[in-house]
Amino acid sequence: RGRFAELVRAIIESPIPWVAAIQGDALGGGCGLALSCHMTVMDPEARLGTPELRVGLFPMMIAPVLTRRIPRGVLHEMMLCGRRLTAEECVRMGIANRSSAPGEALEEARELATKAAENSRAVAGLGLEAMRLTDGLPLERALPVLNSFLSLNLLTEDAGEGITAFLQRRKPTWKGR
Repeated sequence: RGRFAELVRAIIESPIPWVAAIQGDALGGGCGLALSCHMTVMDPEARLGTPELRVGLFPMMIAPVLTRRIPRGVLHEMMLCGRRLTAEECVRMGIANRSSAPGEALEEARELATKAAENSRAVAGLGLEAMRLTDGLPLERALPVLNSFLSLNLLTEDAGEGITAFLQRRKPTWKGR
């Protein structure tokens, strides 16, 4: 349990974007791991579920992740009644980014990861940390934190490079600093 929690936390706190590809059913811990990722691509036949209650367990270790991604009423039905969400439902509710063509979830997830990797790793990491730290905060508490992170962002070499490249109408060369 402790190592699983460490893995979930490492994904969530990672400065590198994680993309999940769900080819089949992601149940219990698999559901939690997939939804810990920053982006999710699902095969059209894939489903998410939490069947633990059927064997006398409650999905304690993944509950914090799921409550941040799945609307409460839907989550209660999943946890208490065993409902499994289809890829179409997940996309419609914003739980997954997209439903792939059949058998193409991994390839589409790779495409998303490649697209994310084209940007500054340092700035993406800073942004992900800012989002994580302000998640759930009231606006009046979130804005000063985000203002501080923007100040840090503006001090990065990559911000200078990005702005210069934009003005020069060229592709930036990221340094990761």
